[in-house]
This record gives sequence, structure tokens and C-alpha cells, in this order.
Amino acid sequence: MHTQSQKELIEKIAEQTDTPLRDVENAFQEAWNDLKQEARFHDFLPLLAAKRVSERFRKLH
Repeated sequence: MHTQSQKELIEKIAEQTDTPLRDVENAFQEAWNDLKQEARFHDFLPLLAAKRVSERFRKLH
């Protein structure tokens, strides 16, 4: 379950990259899981996951 701020990040990425929301949600969750395994601090995980997803979809468009 995503927090409100995470939902806003996901929606913003979907809009900016013209990508279906479901695709961005899935990519965000995947990035979150990857980053969470290695992170010692979790405060910035939403921003790091958002950056990773945003870059991924910008390369596709």
C-alpha cells in the first residue's frame, strides 16, 4: 500500500511520461523493493524509487 505522497509521485510520473498509471505503479513497487533490500535509511526511498522509475519511462519515450 502506498502513502498519499507516493501516490502523488506515481501519478506525476505517469502524467509526465505519458505512461499508464498501472505500469508506473508496478515499476515503482519493483524499484521500491530493490532499493529497500540495500537501504540502511528508508527516509528517501520514495524519492529514489520515483527517480529510478521516471528515468526508466523517459528513456522509453
